[in-house]
Amino acid sequence: MSQIKATEPDIEAQEILNAWRLIFEEKYSSELDYFLLCEEDVFGFEVQWEYLKQTPLHSIFPNSPTKCLELGNQVIREQFQTRDSRTRPVIRIVGFDEEFSYQLGDVRTRDRGRLLSFNCIISNLDTPMGWLKKSEYICNDCETTWSIRQSLARERERSIHCSVCADTYYKEMKRTDGKAKIPPPTNISMIVEANVYEDIQYIELTCPIMLKKHTHDKNRNPLFSYLAVINDEYVGHLSLNQEVTVNAWVELDHLPNRDFAMDTRRVLVFKIHSIEPGFKNRLF
Repeated sequence: MSQIKATEPDIEAQEILNAWRLIFEEKYSSELDYFLLCEEDVFGFEVQWEYLKQTPLHSIFPNSPTKCLELGNQVIREQFQTRDSRTRPVIRIVGFDEEFSYQLGDVRTRDRGRLLSFNCIISNLDTPMGWLKKSEYICNDCETTWSIRQSLARERERSIHCSVCADTYYKEMKRTDGKAKIPPPTNISMIVEANVYEDIQYIELTCPIMLKKHTHDKNRNPLFSYLAVINDEYVGHLSLNQEVTVNAWVELDHLPNRDFAMDTRRVLVFKIHSIEPGFKNRLF
């Protein structure tokens, strides 16, 4: 649970913010001016990996991708706000080096958490949906507000008390040996209107090399597909049999109709960060 406080960014965060500002000012100033004409509510702003390699982000991003992207999105949205634009840009890093390239059929559970680049064919598209990305709460006594980040396809985390009131409550109870007549710090409410939702869509990917082998396989062994999830501007804009390069994090999920408590088995799921048209490498 994160209380809203006015705090200075830590040293690493300042380094990340400065690196992103330099990238946008030196490499994408004209693009930022051009995209002001964009009328979409949200769109992907592609940033070349080679520009990150020239900054501290080259070493920070692989280890702290979420932090890097959140701070980068903060910077680019500030750039749009200074240009009086209400469009919400989302950073999509593209053009990763060969060291990120992988084949879908070679991914295993040991690769969990890695950002990898794949040649893929889109073999199935599910119905678009939304999910609760961040829930907002308020204390009805002291009016402190805070947020809780949720995790996709996991049980929703709930707030049960106000940490500010809890501090006062436990100090008073300790001082009076538990005899203080003070209400518990549980008078809180969810601010439904302030909750943050995100559009997502599950898709299935097929490895083109495996597809070619399957086509010439006399034994007709099964052709595997791999589950992936896209968000924001990608939702509803992909086509069946489309050839793409996918840059995604490898994650694990529970089996359908099960959960992490009911079953120890896991399936691979790819959390897609960016998509590039066509295949990056013709390996077949």
